[in-house]
Amino acid sequence: MKVINITIKQTANGADYKACELDQEVLGSKYFNVFQFHSLYPEVEKGAEFPDVAFEKDGKFINLKDGNAPKKSGNKGFAQKIVSENVKVAQDNKAEAIKIASTARMATDIVVAHGYNLDETKTKWKEWRSWFWNNWEMTQDDIMKSPPFDPNEAFNKL
Repeated sequence: MKVINITIKQTANGADYKACELDQEVLGSKYFNVFQFHSLYPEVEKGAEFPDVAFEKDGKFINLKDGNAPKKSGNKGFAQKIVSENVKVAQDNKAEAIKIASTARMATDIVVAHGYNLDETKTKWKEWRSWFWNNWEMTQDDIMKSPPFDPNEAFNKL
């Protein structure tokens, strides 16, 4: 099989590939594409010759076989599901880590601002941390409707 025409085209993501025409049909078509990642990409030029056994059919497409390419697996959907689950777990872990760090920081800010003595600090820090954890989803408006502290107490300390 001899390559009689080559057109350089681009995939949707901008990668170049060669759209090739053969002088005779192989596996029901005279056309095949060769992508940049193919080990023979540089060798596919006008006039290049390949035996008919060098081609394989992949669905409706004819490809040039690549002995250096990784073997395809029928588990693509399964692998995508595993990756998707791992991403979800990582995102959940990240959200949990942010919640842990933020509630601890907020409790520390409140306890330091109030100026409790050492014994009170430990107890109050745990109370505030628990309150922030349990009310994580509250908006500022929700907090203003029922604050977790007596606003007068805070102003009397000023």
